[in-house]
Amino acid sequence: MSSIQSTLFRQIFHLFRKDWTTVEGFRRSLNRRETYHPPKQTKSRYRVHQFEVSEYPVFTIKPKSMAHINNRRLLYLHGGAYVHEMSPFHWRFAGKLTEALGGTTVIPMYPLATATPASVTLSFVTDVYQNLLRDADSNDIVLIGDSAGGGMALALTQHIRNLGLPQPGHTLLFSPWLDVTLSHPEIQASEARDPLLARTGLLEAGKLYAGELDPRQPWVSPIYGSLTGLGPITIFYGTDELILPDARQLVQQARADGVSIQAFEYPGMFHAWPIFPIPEASKVIRQVEFYIKEARGD
Repeated sequence: MSSIQSTLFRQIFHLFRKDWTTVEGFRRSLNRRETYHPPKQTKSRYRVHQFEVSEYPVFTIKPKSMAHINNRRLLYLHGGAYVHEMSPFHWRFAGKLTEALGGTTVIPMYPLATATPASVTLSFVTDVYQNLLRDADSNDIVLIGDSAGGGMALALTQHIRNLGLPQPGHTLLFSPWLDVTLSHPEIQASEARDPLLARTGLLEAGKLYAGELDPRQPWVSPIYGSLTGLGPITIFYGTDELILPDARQLVQQARADGVSIQAFEYPGMFHAWPIFPIPEASKVIRQVEFYIKEARGD
């Protein structure tokens, strides 16, 4: 049974979902004023540092207590359909992961698809990954992405494999958006259960992100790329979200390609629920902490 908090969020989402049901509503949503800077709560709870990679801003957050810092690097790619900045919910989620896993969380503020296509964005996050490899062992890197950031994270693992770079020690995907064309035949049925996302708006966002690339190019839609040679993956997704069919397909494809993958399908949960302040999100954080530390023998 869903918690009271998740039920409340579900009702709130219905109020905002209408922006994604029409092209006009989607375009209006792009005009909202947004900032990627960390909120006051993040700055008060963690040590925050900002620097640049390839002329784009990157933040790091660390626990304030040195006793809770280890060699682990968490590379977090936030969601937002490639067209919205990192929200306070994303910052809160990044903080929870930092507390659970220790180490340093690295958060690239990748350029939005309203001005920059996938080819530039993937090049930037690749630069960030290579920057991490200069002072961290690849086995100490945990690559994390939710929603659009989850799709970008999987695309990054494919791209660095093709470049001959080492895979991260683990990749965590939360409700990843894996196909911007939303072509799976079961998408329409899953959309009817999703209180947050609508296919019309997502297709528009996907077109912006693809730019001049074929939207089925793996840089844009990694579900169409080979998974052979990727490192271990853990994926979380809910049964009440539009991307459910693609998430299930990824699990099947990964196992067929010989990739180690753990899948957690949450009944009744909506898109990207782990980033929100609900009991079901706390359960996910505990699972992440257990499985990542178990994999490393911590």
